[in-house]
Amino acid sequence: MQRSSTRFYKRLVATKRTQGREQRKFHFKKSFRNLNRRKFLSIVGGSIVLGGALTGCAIVLAEDVKSSNIGNNSTRDKAESSQPRVLEEEAREGGCPFPFNAMRKPSLIIVGSGWAAISVLKQLGDDYDVTLVSPKNYFLFTPLLPSVTVGSIEPRSIVEPIRRYFSRLKTKVRFYEAKCVDVNPVTHAITCQYGSGDPSSPSTFKLHYDKLVIAVGAYSNTFGVQGVSQHANFLKDIEDAQEIRTKIMNCFESANIPGLSERERRDLLRFVVVGGGPTGVEYAAELNDFLVEDLSRYFPHLMADVSLVLIQSGDHILNTFDKKISIYTEEKFKRDKIDVRTNARVKEVNEKEVLVTEKGKETPLSIPYGTLVWSTGLSPNPLVTKLTDAVPEQQHSKGLKVDSKLQVRGVKDIYALGDCAIVEAEKLIDHLVDLFKIADTDGDNQLSNSEFKKFLSDVEEQYPQLAEYNGAVMKYFLEADKDKNNQLSIDEFRELMQQADNKLKTLPTTAQVASQQGKYLGESLNALARNEVVKPFKYKHFGSFAYTGRSAVAELPGDIKTSGFMTWFLWRGIFLANQQTFKNKVMISWDWLRTFIFGRDISRF
Repeated sequence: MQRSSTRFYKRLVATKRTQGREQRKFHFKKSFRNLNRRKFLSIVGGSIVLGGALTGCAIVLAEDVKSSNIGNNSTRDKAESSQPRVLEEEAREGGCPFPFNAMRKPSLIIVGSGWAAISVLKQLGDDYDVTLVSPKNYFLFTPLLPSVTVGSIEPRSIVEPIRRYFSRLKTKVRFYEAKCVDVNPVTHAITCQYGSGDPSSPSTFKLHYDKLVIAVGAYSNTFGVQGVSQHANFLKDIEDAQEIRTKIMNCFESANIPGLSERERRDLLRFVVVGGGPTGVEYAAELNDFLVEDLSRYFPHLMADVSLVLIQSGDHILNTFDKKISIYTEEKFKRDKIDVRTNARVKEVNEKEVLVTEKGKETPLSIPYGTLVWSTGLSPNPLVTKLTDAVPEQQHSKGLKVDSKLQVRGVKDIYALGDCAIVEAEKLIDHLVDLFKIADTDGDNQLSNSEFKKFLSDVEEQYPQLAEYNGAVMKYFLEADKDKNNQLSIDEFRELMQQADNKLKTLPTTAQVASQQGKYLGESLNALARNEVVKPFKYKHFGSFAYTGRSAVAELPGDIKTSGFMTWFLWRGIFLANQQTFKNKVMISWDWLRTFIFGRDISRF
């Protein structure tokens, strides 16, 4: 009985084990089938998604290739364009007076990547084979450079890669990151240099053009003052702003080291700005904000030794603005404890001090400094100097003289604009007799008021200096009519034309001028390609701003002069609206918000 029970128990256990194995086997098969089904669906779904993504990438890539031509990165472009270019060069060298390929587009080379060059590119149609040459592969929003020197805005926020513009243009653009070192107007060729080799090394190449646009900007002017190039900091490019930012922190960290005398600390923490124009004033204002709002929290024990000096050679700072604005800014700086020294000229700059001669004083004043920023005007780019020396009509000029259509005088098919160009309007006095004949419609050798009015209306576009007279014809007619006979003789007409010529002013070297010139030239080149009439360039002033430290000053059209917090708010809004891309607008807005909430960063890298 006991043996039967044991046998039954063993059989029951074996049955249970068999059922368990069968049940686990069933569940495993079911799970495996479910796993295979999920795996199959995942593979199919993943293939569909991956295929769609690859197709989308292929479409985007095709659109990019279609919309932007980066010649040196495209094998197809090399195959299509390199051989005709070589043959064209051979045809030029052989003296062929006609283009090699009559069906090809005219070759347009633009030298530069600043305001003027970008504005030309944005206006061009599809009538030219466009090549852009610049040692910098980015566009820089220069008006906000002073903010970068103290970290109010980060460097990347005001730069944009030049190639990102190409997809938004109406024409294809070929870009070479190189420096143009020579222009040959006779052979219609430019020599470019890349890397750091000398011009005779293999690191140079030549490009031929049908039309050339020079927009290389200008360098800072040292006025021959000894030591400026070696010891001063300029503020023209993004690298300059970053170097100044590093130097400011170097001064504070060095002054914080124990063992320095009180005089050594004061000298390290004295910041000197030479130049009272908009750039110098804005940098001084930004630096003062940095000192008061941020560095005073991290180095409170050093603030009693900090000083900021602004040196200006003229009677007032911001002397291109109205005198009331200049006085307001000087008073504002005085309240901010910025030492403004007017009627002072820098005689020499040493490693740790600047020698200044003040008006009415013979003995130079020595001002020790920790950081010196030089912002006192512009000098020509070496390429411009080389071209002005080679062209007789351009010699002894500080820039490329251009006519009212921005064409360089003395050469063909070369245009210049921006800081490197000097617009020379046609002088009325040089064409006095012809102009008088045009105005004297009845041939009586006298000009009536109606004849004078019609004359002004007819020639204003060609002679922009007459625009002011066209707005008040009767006033200027009566002033010129010396004998009060309601007629202008040729002598009275001559005096009036001479007066108009004397009012001609050189255009300011600002981003506003360069941008308008670029837009005009782009439209003019389009018109030339279609054999249309090209009108002279006419500058329209939209106002000037300058930041003065939690406030700003402005001169606006209509003789409007304003200053204060709301002007500062307007200044920020206009600069934000004038950013070239939405990305830059977002980044600058975030920088301003970050600075307001967290302050400026004082880290050194």
